[in-house]
Amino acid sequence: MDDLKERLSEIKKFGTKTYQVIDLALDTARANEEFQIQGSYLYALSFDGTDLNIRLNSISNDLIPLRSHRSVSGIFHRIFLTHTAQAGKIAKLLFGVKTEFSVEDWS
Repeated sequence: MDDLKERLSEIKKFGTKTYQVIDLALDTARANEEFQIQGSYLYALSFDGTDLNIRLNSISNDLIPLRSHRSVSGIFHRIFLTHTAQAGKIAKLLFGVKTEFSVEDWS
């Protein structure tokens, strides 16, 4: 319990962000476009497009296909996104630190 109190105190003191949600417009194709996002958890809150792929940390890592309600756990300091142009389509992605929160889909 003391560990939890210490982490809460740090979050309050420094305004530490434990997660971030981004809306990603898919209108323009991306080929391994780099995003400087750090964390240990990614969750696709929603995705109405046809394809969206991610690589963690290195452009040489294999692609991981994303779809709505898919989560990926693993420490990363940057991501690379690849997808075709999909007019009017959006992906809503949540990034964070898994030890600080959890999002689970039971459906």
